[in-house]
Amino acid sequence: MIAEANQKRWTLPGGGADITPEHVRRQFESLRKCSIWLVIAHTGHISDMDGAQTVRLFEAEPDLTRFLAREDADQAREVRLPVRSLTKGEIQFREVLERNSAFGAIVLDGILMQSIRLGTHAGLRLLGPGDLLPLTHAPRSMLVFEAGFRVTSPTRVALLGREMLLAVRRWPQLAAGLQSHLGEQSERLTTQLMICQLPRVDDRLLAMMWLLAESWGQVTPAGTLLPVALTHAALGGLIGARRPTVTLALGNLTAGGALLRQQRGWLLLGSPGELGRPRARQRPTGRPHPDR
Repeated sequence: MIAEANQKRWTLPGGGADITPEHVRRQFESLRKCSIWLVIAHTGHISDMDGAQTVRLFEAEPDLTRFLAREDADQAREVRLPVRSLTKGEIQFREVLERNSAFGAIVLDGILMQSIRLGTHAGLRLLGPGDLLPLTHAPRSMLVFEAGFRVTSPTRVALLGREMLLAVRRWPQLAAGLQSHLGEQSERLTTQLMICQLPRVDDRLLAMMWLLAESWGQVTPAGTLLPVALTHAALGGLIGARRPTVTLALGNLTAGGALLRQQRGWLLLGSPGELGRPRARQRPTGRPHPDR
């Protein structure tokens, strides 16, 4: 009977073209999809209809909904953001955002290393899971000789663009969540600046590792695991020290029982409250330990 119904043809009034029930079904399905997109545009929900990879806002960074009422937060967390994968190497992150019409991005996994060079000296900043990278148009300081990003491991980011703007239009408190999140990142950067003022490289290095562990560390029965593999040169860039000095400092910290090298990164022993306390020191014979 279904086959017979599909073979039946209808003639539109006024001599229009004949149509079949199957033709009507396809037109209705097309109209239904258009209706779905109208709902999406109203609510800010973006689905994976085009096959592109997406992620829920809750999975990207749940704290962005902290200022919403519980019912609104439950809905806002379902907003889906497009995801882009970044391969290892140098990257112009501003171009990535502009090419995708995004005003920012949230790091989902992996590590981005931001390098800023003043003359012959370079400083580093790490951006990892949960960090927000905004699109900035402010002119670079005349003091900065070079600045850029390097992807140190396969990394994915959730793009903040039209989908997020539609969500903010419906739930304005999301804008407060974004601002609060950026404020927390600024505090971490301020702490890194203070760490660089510590006189001893040993203390700088250990304090920096604990700072990174606050964001990406994993508490284990043996200690706090920091699953971030960095070269000695990169560690030096984070704390304002040269690579040979960092190598000596790591030796001292390991010998003093403050940390252990692991395959996935570093295992921090004790607690941050032990910073600055005297530790057993084993220096290579014949070589003084420099403090910078």
